[in-house]
Amino acid sequence: MRIVALHGQLGMASDWDGLAVKMAGADHEVSAVDLWSYLADGEVGMEEFGRKLNQDERDGQVLLGYSMGGRLALHALLDEPEKWKAAVIVSAHAGLTPEHRVQRRVVDDEWASKAEHLPWTKFLGLWNKQGVLGNEVMPDRASLEKRRAEISRSFNCWSLAEQEILIDKIAVAIEIPLLFVVGKNDKKFLSLWDMLGSGMDNATVLSVSDAGHRVPWEAEDDFIDGMLSWLRGLETE
Repeated sequence: MRIVALHGQLGMASDWDGLAVKMAGADHEVSAVDLWSYLADGEVGMEEFGRKLNQDERDGQVLLGYSMGGRLALHALLDEPEKWKAAVIVSAHAGLTPEHRVQRRVVDDEWASKAEHLPWTKFLGLWNKQGVLGNEVMPDRASLEKRRAEISRSFNCWSLAEQEILIDKIAVAIEIPLLFVVGKNDKKFLSLWDMLGSGMDNATVLSVSDAGHRVPWEAEDDFIDGMLSWLRGLETE
């Protein structure tokens, strides 16, 4: 199978290189998308991104998205759910209430300004100290400084402040097989996707031990083993 992979906020397509190597050994191809290229010419909303991605990718692939990339993947699925063979959503938020969206707008406006104006190393340090990220050290992000305009835009148009709660839409509109992946140490996301997955016949929840938000890298082997097992199940259907 061909897996189309979407990275997270402050991520890069190369974040999926390790996954690509191990998936190739199981005869799966990983095609990693540079999300920043979609913001090179200005802001692109999440729904518009979903349409653009669906136009760019051929039918019948597996869509994989992590965190921000997972939210963008959900918008692509909702735009054209039958285009994809299956989807893997990792550590992605399903959306906020209107009240919390207002609060998130303030926070992400601040991040947008920091991404654009702060010295790059200072901005990265502040980002990486967030509790949700588990204080894990990110790979070198120095090369992303040249994409700071696109990253700043992403805090505006791909913010959770711009995303309605998608739970009901996902449950009704998406009938392809879904794998929701969460770290057992990521309590908020674990309870959210356990609740959603338990109510969907086409959904499987993979909770990974000894991992928080950054599951694919904190517990790479367990993540890949779980995903491969799930993919083998698809092949036998």
